[in-house]
Amino acid sequence: MSPASCDVILAAGGSGSRFGGPVNKVLIRIGGIPVLQYSLDLFGTHPAVRHVVIPCRPADREAIAALAAAWETAHGLQPGTKILLAEGGETRRDSVYNALLLCREPLVLIHDGARPFATRAMADACLEALKTYPAVSTGVVSKDTVKIVNEAGEVTQTTDRRLTRLIQTPQGFLRRELQAAHERFRDVPVTDDCSLMELAGYPVKIVEGSYANKKITTPDDVATFPGVQPGTAE
Repeated sequence: MSPASCDVILAAGGSGSRFGGPVNKVLIRIGGIPVLQYSLDLFGTHPAVRHVVIPCRPADREAIAALAAAWETAHGLQPGTKILLAEGGETRRDSVYNALLLCREPLVLIHDGARPFATRAMADACLEALKTYPAVSTGVVSKDTVKIVNEAGEVTQTTDRRLTRLIQTPQGFLRRELQAAHERFRDVPVTDDCSLMELAGYPVKIVEGSYANKKITTPDDVATFPGVQPGTAE
């Protein structure tokens, strides 16, 4: 059975303040390829995907539009698939909400544009979980012991590492329910979209991610990616 159709949001609207430099980190090149293109290669060719929506800052819009156009020319899209640009907001959350307003399919996958090594298996696992759950995220077991501390830095709890997950993207959602959660909890600080669904009382399923599915946050992260040697990222 073919998977249900979905839209994909590639979050690329951040300022990248922790990364530094004049160029948005999704536009830097790893192995000669713009970081954002890795995600276009994955989701733009997925048979379930109907629209790829990229929220971006005005300063990056021209460059991202050119990248998207070049990708479409070189690779094509599944029939009926389109790449759309949305206005980037002040926060990632604002950017995702703006992109949600352009989505039309019942399911939506959200992925960090600065996380170039997600896989088809991860996307498929999210879509499969959405047959049963309203929200899903990829994640990996923490290799380290995780402790909860108070404001003074004192340990208040040591988590069971077997039950601890480091959360990644892609994440998947029932679109209407996620949009409603964005609107209902607009003023509540959260770090990802799954947190909004948790606030709304929905169960969230975690599926297997990969330790290689890293996100670019600082320049040092680039050299840690598979197949990239220090000093070779362009």
